[in-house]
Amino acid sequence: RKPVVIELYHRLKRYFPITSLKMLHGEMKDDQNAPLLISTIPQLIHYQAEFDLLILDEIDAYPFRGNVYLKRLVQKALKPTGILLQMSATMDLAIQKEIEQSSIRFLRISERYHGHPLDLPRCVQVTNLYRSLSRGVLPEEIALILKKWQKDKKPILCFVSKETLGRLVVKALQQRAFSAELIYSQTKQPYRILDQFRRQETEILVTTTLLERGVTFPHLSVMVMDADHPIFTRDVLIQISGRVGRHRESPSGEILFCSKHKTKAMVTAIRMIRQMNELKNSGKKVT
Repeated sequence: RKPVVIELYHRLKRYFPITSLKMLHGEMKDDQNAPLLISTIPQLIHYQAEFDLLILDEIDAYPFRGNVYLKRLVQKALKPTGILLQMSATMDLAIQKEIEQSSIRFLRISERYHGHPLDLPRCVQVTNLYRSLSRGVLPEEIALILKKWQKDKKPILCFVSKETLGRLVVKALQQRAFSAELIYSQTKQPYRILDQFRRQETEILVTTTLLERGVTFPHLSVMVMDADHPIFTRDVLIQISGRVGRHRESPSGEILFCSKHKTKAMVTAIRMIRQMNELKNSGKKVT
């Protein structure tokens, strides 16, 4: 997505300050004299056997997952002798099958670059979420947690299952004097909202699964409001949990799954994150 391209561009500029680095997305197509490009996948339509190395992130995410056309674009843009590196914190069944059949080489990196363990989510039972929000009231269990995070001056991401619930959450937060905004797939001026959140002009950013991947904010705390909703699958919850602890200066954070019931997805997401930490501690890095 374009927002991810823009974020990666600014991040990589810090690591490659003297390298010519350019972005490619629907509104920007200049690649002149740039050995390093950051691009959305559809822009690869302009290239034929061009790249020695293609790094494809979030291979199990929309729109790449199961999209034969986009996969052909990737292969077309790669040189015959080129290397394709595919990455993701989660893997769909098709990728797992390829690994089991040894048709692709597989490396598991079980720790982050800063060496700190992945943060384990905690489950918090909230029995009256929808009823409270329909009356414009924030459940007290949630309000107390958010007040603590607010006191610690931590930026907060609150995930919800759908935009309509997000509007109720923002209204209830504002009633409690929180500074809150909603961002979802149809939001106008999303970059303004994200920039305000980065500058900590907004305390709480309420979002759908739009921001489950590809965004990094330091000192972040994360809450999934209705974590027992079917949209929050195991892989989605793992990706959401990965939003915290991404910076060297803030390598840990809190993740809370709030729900009436504890789902299989919640339990397996926590178990898989714990297993990654155990793998890191065992010293095994390749599977």
